[in-house]
Amino acid sequence: MKARFSLSIRLVVALLLFHVHLLCANAAELKVLSSAAFADAFQELAPAFENSTGHRLTITYDSASALMRRIDAGENFDVVILTSSAINDLVKSGRVIAPTRAEVARAEGGAPVRRGASKLEIGSSEALKFTPFTAAIGTRAFHHRQAVAVDAAKSLIRFLAGPSAATVFTRKGMQPTTTPQFAGL
Repeated sequence: MKARFSLSIRLVVALLLFHVHLLCANAAELKVLSSAAFADAFQELAPAFENSTGHRLTITYDSASALMRRIDAGENFDVVILTSSAINDLVKSGRVIAPTRAEVARAEGGAPVRRGASKLEIGSSEALKFTPFTAAIGTRAFHHRQAVAVDAAKSLIRFLAGPSAATVFTRKGMQPTTTPQFAGL
């Protein structure tokens, strides 16, 4: 009886270790560059994403202009979260993949535009009042990382455009995207 119990415990432990191994094998660490204006919401969302997926995020928060300078200087990243106009500039320069971008939320406030950047599309006073934040996958990450990292980056963008994130955005005074559109996910 004692030997049978010992064998059962060993089997359970072996299955648990195998499950942990599978989780670790499918987990990725993503480097995320995010606008500081998005930090309040993202600091709550990042742990929820990590806990639900097993992926780990290394996040750098800074002003949009500082992040653009870092990206222009060649800094690598997997996912970037900036204003839509900044993401459009990164698409034009080939630094992010256009089909992976998705507007995830809008924050109240103005939106400065750096000299030479594409102009904001303002179709109404509501559009001027709320600055759209868009997430996208970097081209270097997409072409030089393992498939698990690319899948993790896609999962992060889906998560940020999903209902769990919408609740946090609303609580933080942001407008969640009601109909997220992303072709490449």
